[in-house]
Amino acid sequence: MVKRLLLLNGLAILGVVLNHASYFGFLSMYLTGQSLDQMGSSTYYILRAVEQAVIFAIPAFLFISGYFIAFAIGRIEAKKQWRVIFNRIKNLLIPAIIWSVLILTLDMLQGTLYSVDSFLFTIITGNARVPYYYVLLLVQFLILSPILVSLARTRYKLLLVLTAVIQLFFVSLRYDTFLELNTPLLQPILFMSHQRYLLSRIFFFAFGIVVGLHFTQFKQKIIRVRWGLLVSLVVFFILGIVEWEFIQGISGEIAIGQSETIIDNLYALIFILCFLAFEEFIPPFPKQLSDLGGMSYGIYLTHWSVQEFISYKFINYLPWLVGFQILMQPILIACGVGLPVILMVLVKRSPFRRYYRYLFG
Repeated sequence: MVKRLLLLNGLAILGVVLNHASYFGFLSMYLTGQSLDQMGSSTYYILRAVEQAVIFAIPAFLFISGYFIAFAIGRIEAKKQWRVIFNRIKNLLIPAIIWSVLILTLDMLQGTLYSVDSFLFTIITGNARVPYYYVLLLVQFLILSPILVSLARTRYKLLLVLTAVIQLFFVSLRYDTFLELNTPLLQPILFMSHQRYLLSRIFFFAFGIVVGLHFTQFKQKIIRVRWGLLVSLVVFFILGIVEWEFIQGISGEIAIGQSETIIDNLYALIFILCFLAFEEFIPPFPKQLSDLGGMSYGIYLTHWSVQEFISYKFINYLPWLVGFQILMQPILIACGVGLPVILMVLVKRSPFRRYYRYLFG
């Protein structure tokens, strides 16, 4: 199972890089005035299909984290549980803080102004770069994990139902924002639907814990329905694209910020179930995927800055290339994965290898 999850982790980090490459593809077309020309084109729908296909990535990370925390603290006393949790939080926060400081310092060298308060606040809130919200999200789950593990050990069905209802409720609040309904009663709690808060993500982490503690029963159940799951995966992939096009059409905007919907959440869940149910399916390049899985946190912390830098160079110096995403996307993806991996390998083989875990986890 560990090897299987390492493969899933590799797919998830690759999915994150692909998703953000698509984002920068759309952004670059918008900033160069080519977004209207591309609307409804094959380029547009290919990028949308990629975004939809890899929407499982963050849910998969949370599922895997829940699975491993179940093994780490599931059978030890409370005092030792907190020691394990503290070490995991430390291993998450130190690299994120180091990279946040480095990124904001580079921003300042390029002319961005920060007061001491705003500098510190940006780091503390995980806003140095867009993907860093996930670090604080996972910290929230780690703090909550002793309660979730205890429930998963004794009343796992109740835990799954309860967390599923909570997550679906808070994800459903996003439709009020998407469609600009501005429902008065929802305004005080709308912020809780944001992806950085645990209530809109709690099911996937809890589900990972349950599977970690009850894997035998879980595996028997999903194998019996795996072909139905596969058909459902295709159906929800298509529904996800259709739904987002409908939401964007209703909004009247050229583009709106991507955020997971209820259909996206169901697609992500089915993807995880399918990957575990079809154990005989081995993705291409399994060794490389497993290696990426082991380096996923370092790639996660650094890939956005790489892709952002490259895409803005395209916008400023090669704007004609932006209209040819078939060329731009492979460059963004290759650099988003390759440059962080090269950096990690160089550090590991250098005299600075003793600091590797502080930089990349």
